[in-house]
Amino acid sequence: MKNKLSIIILFTFDHEYLYVKNILKWILNNKPALSFDVIVVSNGNKLKFDKLKEEFAKESFIKFILNDKNLGYGKGNHVGVSHSESEYFLIMHPDIELFKENLEAMVSHMDRHKDIGILAPQLIYEDGEVQDVYRRFPSILDFLIKRTFLKKVPFFSKRLFKYLMHDKNPELISEVDWVVGALILVRRSMYDMVGGFDKRYFLFMSDTDLCREFWLRKFKVVYYTSAKFTHYHKRLSSGGIISLFTKKALRIHVISAIKYFWKYKFKKVPHITPEEKLKF
Repeated sequence: MKNKLSIIILFTFDHEYLYVKNILKWILNNKPALSFDVIVVSNGNKLKFDKLKEEFAKESFIKFILNDKNLGYGKGNHVGVSHSESEYFLIMHPDIELFKENLEAMVSHMDRHKDIGILAPQLIYEDGEVQDVYRRFPSILDFLIKRTFLKKVPFFSKRLFKYLMHDKNPELISEVDWVVGALILVRRSMYDMVGGFDKRYFLFMSDTDLCREFWLRKFKVVYYTSAKFTHYHKRLSSGGIISLFTKKALRIHVISAIKYFWKYKFKKVPHITPEEKLKF
């Protein structure tokens, strides 16, 4: 009999080792009240992978998968998915603190709403600020505004405000165009129908693309504020146009964006999140 949930934890860098270790220890002490397994995937970090595997060798519900190299976000997580037979899988960055009741609430919500394909909780930074984890689907102009001086021009700043969905109440459960892939619960049957993560992206735009493919098939993407988790987040690709020449992560983001816009050129956006008046 297959499990209800697979928790997939992908890590790459040495500093993520302690995050992964703490997550696994937390799960051991706070097992969800449903059938589950944990799949730890290392993107080529054999040293830390071997250490984790040795420390948790007695835990049969934890699978350890070592990739030969850094496959990036989409491909790396897909390896984890391919080793899962569960109804749902949770993709999570290792720098997120889980809460048992909230995790169970997400699965229950998906059980009650069969038309939802991807469910994203509210993520909160250490200082209490709510993270922006949802967006409208971007246009090339939106991408340029966010990365250049244009965001300081009143006309363009208003457009950026709408793209980032700052017109939406962050405390409301709602359908959204796409969600950041830091922590998402995905219905496996729908994931298989869309073909999984698009392998053309190394890191950025993988989550945007996956949500777009879900909406193309009328599978809903929902921001679920009844579940809240802490995110010890460090932004990778921030910076303006000058940073393009000095910051590797930003260059990867730009290349991924070019691939995304080329893939969907001349194609209609499948879902437009309605604008809302702020209610707070």
